[in-house]
Amino acid sequence: MRKDFSVKDIRLIKSSPPDRGPRAGDAIILASESWSIAKRGAIGFLGGCVDQDQEEFSICFNASKYRDAGVVSCSGGPATIVTPAGELKPTRFKVGSWYWKFKNNIWKAHNGEDYWMEVPLWKWIPKYNC
Repeated sequence: MRKDFSVKDIRLIKSSPPDRGPRAGDAIILASESWSIAKRGAIGFLGGCVDQDQEEFSICFNASKYRDAGVVSCSGGPATIVTPAGELKPTRFKVGSWYWKFKNNIWKAHNGEDYWMEVPLWKWIPKYNC
């Protein structure tokens, strides 16, 4: 049975800046007061296709993150619909957090397993207030 995760289940880890652009599953930190539905310092996660460069992402805060070999799907909220990758700037940190997937890639009820993963943290300063 899955448990509910909270901010205390996220760990900030000092690191080198990433040698690639943002990818699905990576973390972001809201670095601006200008976004009306999340506070400065809030941690969110990027949804999309794994290991692919994308021009745009959805960012989900308070996220439960499903991640398999092909996709990261985040649920929670609040969330953005479209965030340009160019608004995300690298940091010198990684975030350790819980993700989940289906055991043995068998999609059925009560077959989820949680796992810990460290991902790059990107700084987001929204261009527009939502």
